[in-house]
Amino acid sequence: MISLLILILGTIIIGFALSMMMHKIVFLYIGCIIAVICAILFAGVCLITKQTSKTTVIATPAKYTNKTYYIDNTKRLYIQQNDTTKQFGGDISSKIEYKDSAKEPSIKFKTIKSFGDLDLWSPKYKEEFKTSISKIILPKSALTEKLTKVNVLNQSDSTDLTLSN
Repeated sequence: MISLLILILGTIIIGFALSMMMHKIVFLYIGCIIAVICAILFAGVCLITKQTSKTTVIATPAKYTNKTYYIDNTKRLYIQQNDTTKQFGGDISSKIEYKDSAKEPSIKFKTIKSFGDLDLWSPKYKEEFKTSISKIILPKSALTEKLTKVNVLNQSDSTDLTLSN
């Protein structure tokens, strides 16, 4: 974007200088026309940047929703993989909600799609996906066993993503 601003100012200055040296105003007009075209491109790039910088919530990928999760008495989350149980994620205590109406423990994920930084020379973006635990809903008497199974609330068939806390 900075390069477009330099191009706009540069074409006007070069057009003015050529028209002064050649004593023909046509060069100034050509420089102004090129500057207007660059300004329109600049406005278009700014508009694209504004529209694509929005984040959207999308369906959570099957990589997370098709797994079996457990929670223990210390409020740590575990995942079952290949007949073993491994700790999953970091501290989840802030994500836990207790509800009397909940019949069984459940987990809900949130996946956000956003766009990375815009390249200054070409309007290309890189899509970025972040999946995190939105909340874990537990009944008041849920954590009585050593490991309690947690059901996944949201189901999806999206592509593979990585977890971020």
